[in-house]
Amino acid sequence: MRNLTAAACVMAFFIGYGAVEAKTSRQGMFKYSAGQTWKVEETSVMQGMPPSRSTMEIKVLKVLPGGIALSSWKPVKIETGPSLDKLTPLAKSPMLNQQFHRLLAPNGEQFQVQGPQVTDVEAAIESSMMSDADPIPGKPLKIGEKVQLKLADQTWTVTRLADDKVNDVPCAVYESKLSSMTRTTCFDHSSSMMLRRKISQPGAEMTVVRLK
Repeated sequence: MRNLTAAACVMAFFIGYGAVEAKTSRQGMFKYSAGQTWKVEETSVMQGMPPSRSTMEIKVLKVLPGGIALSSWKPVKIETGPSLDKLTPLAKSPMLNQQFHRLLAPNGEQFQVQGPQVTDVEAAIESSMMSDADPIPGKPLKIGEKVQLKLADQTWTVTRLADDKVNDVPCAVYESKLSSMTRTTCFDHSSSMMLRRKISQPGAEMTVVRLK
């Protein structure tokens, strides 16, 4: 299932150092700074699979030209069980405490990397075997406003819904639709960060929440 996977299957992401060249603009409202850290909790429910929940530590290692961030991701807790209210931690998992990496672009795109060195951002993106994106417009929409947003070869219909709060932090809510998939993202305009993401399509649902 494209772009909707449990955390234990999504952990191969990358880092790069040295001279990096960004050839294509991916400007947007996401902003990162070197040394920035946070945690997210990702809960996945998929038909035919036991539900799972993973807690991940994220750190921005370096900000590259164009505002693209090299980030490290480390799962520090993985739970699974017969239902969401009966999840238990996995004592052993090859993913636990392993460090992986992603490229995070200002327009919400994310890309995995295949190696430890990046000398050309576009070449790394072109060779990426896994990508994802939070379809957030390049500038704030008014509540009720709707736009078409193109990311890679996909055109999303994005609507700003009524504002919400995540962990008591006010955020703008953007609902993005592509065929049978709906992504509802809570975006904090003041911090330029995603606070909650919910991805739904027939037979599957994933929710990612930024923790305090």
